[in-house]
Amino acid sequence: MKTKFLTITFLIAFTSVFGQQASIYNSIKLSLNNGNLVDENVIYFNDFGDNNFNPSGNFVTNFGDAPKSISTSQPSIYTIVNGVNIAINEMGGLDTDKVVMLGITIIAGGNYTISGIQFQYIRACSQIYLIDNVTNAAIDLRTFPFYTVSLAAGSYNNRFSLKFYAPCNMLSTASTCYESSGTATTHLPSIKNVDFSVKDLSQIVIDTASNFNGLHIEDSLNAGSYIYTFYLDNGIVDVDTAVISTGTFNVNILTTDSFFLPGDTVNFTTDATANTNVSWSFGDNTDNEGGTNINHVYDSVGTYLVTIYSALNGCVDVTYKTIYITTTVNNSSIYSSKNLFNYNANTFYFIDKNILKEFIIYDVSGNIVYSNKNTSSNIDVNNFTLKSGMYVAIAKAENVIQTQKIIIVTK
Repeated sequence: MKTKFLTITFLIAFTSVFGQQASIYNSIKLSLNNGNLVDENVIYFNDFGDNNFNPSGNFVTNFGDAPKSISTSQPSIYTIVNGVNIAINEMGGLDTDKVVMLGITIIAGGNYTISGIQFQYIRACSQIYLIDNVTNAAIDLRTFPFYTVSLAAGSYNNRFSLKFYAPCNMLSTASTCYESSGTATTHLPSIKNVDFSVKDLSQIVIDTASNFNGLHIEDSLNAGSYIYTFYLDNGIVDVDTAVISTGTFNVNILTTDSFFLPGDTVNFTTDATANTNVSWSFGDNTDNEGGTNINHVYDSVGTYLVTIYSALNGCVDVTYKTIYITTTVNNSSIYSSKNLFNYNANTFYFIDKNILKEFIIYDVSGNIVYSNKNTSSNIDVNNFTLKSGMYVAIAKAENVIQTQKIIIVTK
């Protein structure tokens, strides 16, 4: 007669905990059978559990209490934790390589097969080996989930063990606000090495690595999804996805006036929080200054590009404002709001090239990366050697000036 469980109590406990097996995360079921009698054992990994014996999370086997109507020759398989024999073993999370000792009790000697018959949601990149500590056999249960051995009657505590190699974990951080600097961190806490590749959703290879374990950081990523494929030495392939989101950090200059006389004190304020790192460049070759509320004096007539560099928790923003120092008070009306260009897909489209007097592109450090006082055609920045990122474009004409923050994405 073929039976499934050692005791009635074990059957009830097993059914209540694992009756809906698909809902149990990170679990493996082992069976021990001789072609006639069967016993089973379950190990599951709980991120909030404890590797030590815990009566609330483990079910202790009751050897010798099996009803005689089942079989007096019933074999038993169990795990051993702190000297306790356990039929259902709840452990801590599989965040590092772990060894679980097994015990077997045989009433009638013969050939017995130990099988890994269920792997529930234990990631494929977590390799699982059954170790026979007498024969030194190491069975990869992922590729060959059976091991047959001849066992005489008796108890075999600690002869067999399970070796679990921790799986890969994927962590990702948000992309910074306007630049391609998202980061995906891969963590393999196991001593086992894997190969992996990273592709975007267009199947373009971003990176590859061989014999990897530990931490790997993929940086300079645009917002989007990236597919990580892990190749194990047993031929198994595992796949994960890193999603890089777009950051939302943004700092604005709250100063509303733009026109001042030479010698006026200009007060600059922002909506940056107190813990934001802020640096001001006033566009007049004076030293940069820090602070969210600051005063500055311009001595000479001219047009000045004010730049504020802001950083918080790894996210960076650059904001610009044009200040006009004139000899006439309240003369802002001499500057119209007419647009001089439109920007789309790395190309500047000039509305009226005949009136354009100067066109300048600044990088985020305030350096001029392009300047032209005789612009006669639209400008495609793909023809330049510019890196992807944020820039500021300024177009000047008679009584008109347009300043616009742009994003350049190079191929």
